[in-house]
Amino acid sequence: MSFYERLIVAFNITKNLLFTHRFSLQCHSGSPAYKPGMMLKMLFLSYLFNISEREIERVVNDSISMKVFLNLSLDEKAPDHSGL
Repeated sequence: MSFYERLIVAFNITKNLLFTHRFSLQCHSGSPAYKPGMMLKMLFLSYLFNISEREIERVVNDSISMKVFLNLSLDEKAPDHSGL
């Protein structure tokens, strides 16, 4: 087995462990958490366009294409800048 195959296997095991334990660690009070993939995409857009977290929040709320990229519905607000 090559290095990359072992790396993929290790990643899949880690991912499975995180997702199985994620539900047992959740708190039942407060608002639901945002999806980590969407948060990572927002940070990527912030880096790509060289703008701050506050600014990316504003841009996502104003841009339909950004909402589509983040899989947000058109009436859904972007995550708060403090969560990034």
